[in-house]
Amino acid sequence: MSDGKSERLVVHVHAGPRSREHCPVTVPLPWSADSLVQLQRQKAARPTPCQLWSDGARTYATWMVDRMRAGATITYILTLGGRQRRAKSRVRIDRLGPHRLHVLTRQRQLAVLRLERGWFCPFWSPVRAPTGHTVTATPAPGELVDAEPGALPKGLWTAAPVSDADSLGHAEMLGPVAWRGGPVFAEAELRQQWQASSTVQLVTRYRSYVTSGRWWLLDVAVTVTAHQGPATLYCHPRVGLLNLDLAPPLWPANRAVLRTGLGAVSAAELNGYATGWVDLSGLSGGRWIGVSVFLPAGAYAGERWAITDQGRLAVGAIGPPGTVWRKLAVGERLTFRARVCVHTGDAGRWGAADRYGDYAFPPRIEVAPFGAPEQA
Repeated sequence: MSDGKSERLVVHVHAGPRSREHCPVTVPLPWSADSLVQLQRQKAARPTPCQLWSDGARTYATWMVDRMRAGATITYILTLGGRQRRAKSRVRIDRLGPHRLHVLTRQRQLAVLRLERGWFCPFWSPVRAPTGHTVTATPAPGELVDAEPGALPKGLWTAAPVSDADSLGHAEMLGPVAWRGGPVFAEAELRQQWQASSTVQLVTRYRSYVTSGRWWLLDVAVTVTAHQGPATLYCHPRVGLLNLDLAPPLWPANRAVLRTGLGAVSAAELNGYATGWVDLSGLSGGRWIGVSVFLPAGAYAGERWAITDQGRLAVGAIGPPGTVWRKLAVGERLTFRARVCVHTGDAGRWGAADRYGDYAFPPRIEVAPFGAPEQA
C-alpha cells in the first residue's frame, strides 16, 4: 500500500492474429503479493476478478480474458490502494477426509487428489468435466482400502525419470501438501523424493483455473532437482513426467476420437512422435467429453508421446528404456510444463487447436503507468 493513495497501471492486452477465449493472462507488478488491488476493464461496469501471487522474486497478477476477436485490444486499469475488499475465492481446495483433497469451483467438484498409502505416488482421480462427467480412470473402492504395494495410480499423476530399467524407482513424500485458493485459480504443491539409479527431488505444482462452463484448465509444472550427486534422467517407454489414465469412454480401443497437432489419428501413428498437443474425446452418457494436453512452444515442444489402447496417455521423457533424456549437475534443476484442458464437446467443437494457441502463443501484454503517453 502507499499511505492511502492509489497507484494505477494501464495494461493493454493484444489478441494478435488469434481469437482468444477464457484465456489466462499474467503481468508482473511492482507491488507486494499481499496488496489489495482492483482490475477494471475499460468501459466495463464491474471489476474483473484478479489474483496476485509471487514466485519468490517478483509479484504477478493473473486474470482470465473471456473473449477477444483476432486483432483486438482490451485495456485494463490495475489500481493499488483505496478501500478495495479482498476478493473472494472462486476456486478453492478443501480437505475431503484424512487422505484426500478436492478442487471446487462454483460449488462443483473438479478433481480429487488422493494421498492414500499403498499407491506408488499421489494422483488425481476422479477428474471431471464441467458437466460432472469423469474423464479419468477411477480406482475401485476395494483398491483404495487395500492397494497393492507400489500400485500405479489410476488418474492424473507425475513421475521422475530416474530409472534406466523397466521399473520406476521409489517415491517418497517430503512433507504435507501445500495448497491455496483464490478468485482466479487454486494451486496445490507436492514435494517428493525419487530414487533409483539417481536420486532427485520432484516438486509438482498444479494450478486449476476457474471454469468457463464448457472447459477448465489445469497447468502442471514439474521441477526436477539433482539432490545427491549428479543425476542422469532416463526415458521410459510408457511412463512420462505427466501421465493420464483415462476413463473407458476416452480409450482408443473404445472408439474415442484422437486428434493431434501432428495430424495423427491413432495410437500407432502417435506413439514415439513429437507434437505440440493431443486431444482424446468420446461419448459418456450421451455427451461428448474430452481431455487435451498442451506443451509450450520451445524447449519441450519436441517431447515424444505414448498412448495405449486402454487410455494411458504419457508425455515427457518418453523413449526406449536406457535412453538418456537429460543430465543434471549437483543442485541443477529443470522444469517441465504442460496444460491439461478438460472439456465438453469433441476437439473440433471446443476448439482444441485454438486453445493450444492461447497457451503456446499467448496474447501480447503492454504495461505502463496510468497517464503515460501511449506508444505508437
